[in-house]
Amino acid sequence: MREPGSPLPANRSSHAHKGDLLFTRNAAAEAEAGGLVSRVVAHDELLDTAREMATDIAANTSAVSVALARQMLWKGLGQSHPREAHRIESLGIYHMGRSADCAEGVMSFLEKRPAEFTMRASTDMPPYYPWWGEEGGG
Repeated sequence: MREPGSPLPANRSSHAHKGDLLFTRNAAAEAEAGGLVSRVVAHDELLDTAREMATDIAANTSAVSVALARQMLWKGLGQSHPREAHRIESLGIYHMGRSADCAEGVMSFLEKRPAEFTMRASTDMPPYYPWWGEEGGG
């Protein structure tokens, strides 16, 4: 069953439907309309578009925040209850909200200048990371 006005089924976690969208030739517009992908680009523009996106992310975001968000996104798919995703997200907000990168982000915004994030995903992850493998942690 589809949601009114949406090309995706009401159960957005339907891996079968997402697989159909990802692996069939004419599904790009449907995947974009349904929010499965953020944009559709021509084949010859794909690599340049991906590089532009990666450059923007690397230049304008905290590496630790991106690493946490990425893990929450992918690991959250396998969690047994939304409450577990909320627990992990709350820990992320708590720890990152007190971080040097958060302070830098706020100051750079107030001072209207590019941020200079210093935290590294290789050395500065919060103490609860990695959380998967914990009982009930996803």
